[in-house]
Parts: sequence; C-alpha cells; structure tokens
Amino acid sequence: MFQDDIELLVSQTFKEAQEIEGKSEFPWEATGDSFLEIPSDTPGLLYYLQKNSSTFVIRMIEAEDLRSMRERIISAPEDFPTLRLLSGEDERSLEEKLNFFECDNLQIAKSIKRQLANKRFPLHEERILNVSDPGDNWWIKHDQKSLNIYFKLCRTESIDTLTKVGPLGDCQEAMSWLNKLYGYFSLLFPVKDYSSAHGQFFMSCEHGNNPLFQEIVNVFTTGEIGNGLWERLREVESQAKEPVVIESLNKANYFLMEIASMRSFWIEIQDQL
Repeated sequence: MFQDDIELLVSQTFKEAQEIEGKSEFPWEATGDSFLEIPSDTPGLLYYLQKNSSTFVIRMIEAEDLRSMRERIISAPEDFPTLRLLSGEDERSLEEKLNFFECDNLQIAKSIKRQLANKRFPLHEERILNVSDPGDNWWIKHDQKSLNIYFKLCRTESIDTLTKVGPLGDCQEAMSWLNKLYGYFSLLFPVKDYSSAHGQFFMSCEHGNNPLFQEIVNVFTTGEIGNGLWERLREVESQAKEPVVIESLNKANYFLMEIASMRSFWIEIQDQL
C-alpha cells in the first residue's frame, strides 16, 4: 500500500474515533432481541461460518457497502459461489447464514480476508499440537507491566497461563514490524524490556498499571484501541516535524489498526463456535 493511502486511512480513523468519543448509541444498533441492522455506506466483510464437529472454515467477501452487497448476495447467492451458501447440510435461511463485520476501511477488510478466508481451522488446536504443524493461533500472556506474544503454541509454557487470541496475521510479518517499533512504543510509555525473536515477542513497562501500556495490551486481547491511545497518537503525530517520522508513525498506527480489527473479528467468530 502506498504511503498516501496509509496516511489517509489512519487520518480518517482518527477523525471517526474523535467524532464517536463519548457516544454510546449508533443508528444501526439492535434493540431488544431484534437483529442488528446492517449499516449502509460502511465497508467490511460478509461471511458464512461453516463448521463441523472438529473444524471450521470462514467463507467471506469484502464489501465497500455492506448493506447493498448483502442485498445482492441474498437475492442471487448463486452469483457468489465462494461463499458456499447453497452447499452443505446447513438448513438455516440465507439471512441467518450470512453475517457481517464492519471495518474502518476496505483495505483492512481485504487484509482479514487474505489472512483467514477459506482456511480450515481446528476447533481445539491445543489438542492436536505437533512439532511439524504448531498451528496458526497466536497466544499471549500478560500482567500489569508485561506482554508476551507467542506466534505459535509454545511447549515451554503451561497452557493454563496462556490466552489464545487467534491467527492475527502473518507471523513473520508481525515479528518484522514489532522489531521496528521499540521507538514507537517508547513514545507512549516507558519501555523497560523489549525483544522480538524466535517466534515470540516480549515487552515490559517500567511501571505497573500504565494506562497506555494497558491499552496496547487491549489491542491484542480485546481488539480495542481506546480513546486514551488515540489521543496520545494524535498528539505524537501533531508534534512530528519530519516527513519520514510522520510516515513511520502512520505505518505503525495502521499495523495496530489491522491487529485490533483482526482480533475483534476473531472474537466474533469464537462467539459462534
């Protein structure tokens, strides 16, 4: 993606985060037991979750406008064979099969699709772990002042101490990015220890309960980028003078946006398994 595209996408997200800050209601929220109304003019993913007793597959398509694309699919599902809505033994209606997930922009929707679409995932990866294929899920361990990410299930850690957060992206690409972000995180909170190698990432903060450190942890655990983090990132960007610094900030911000979106989507999938 070109730098101008990244800068535009990040700035749009900053603006949207500022506009919705403090709001608790959205025009497409459901009330009572009714289904969520799909928003118009909103990018994201339309997907069908196929599952059996041991595995599942996510069939998906990205959309610039979720509502209009959903209407097209429901009216002519045969035109979208990759979604597999007409195959299998699932007797639910098309409306029940077809789910949606909102994204900040179309590029993030495409990124999620590239990473997760049409792959067969085991329901319980930890039960079938083997050396040759350690699985796709990321696992994390964290406390008030440290974050440890394992990009594959680690045999040296007790499974009870780890949280499975899903396949949040290409492991090598993520490690490459994290190798470059020590200075970025240091702008947000005092970093004590920092390392990214051998299939894992570790970072600790000088002080426990630092709010911005906790918000970075939340990116990986809950898929949320809090208002405090957005405010600090806007402040850092406004203070940057050199174009190369602004470019680096935009790329790092976008990396976090992708991780948060991937985690949010995976939480939604987990809730349906």
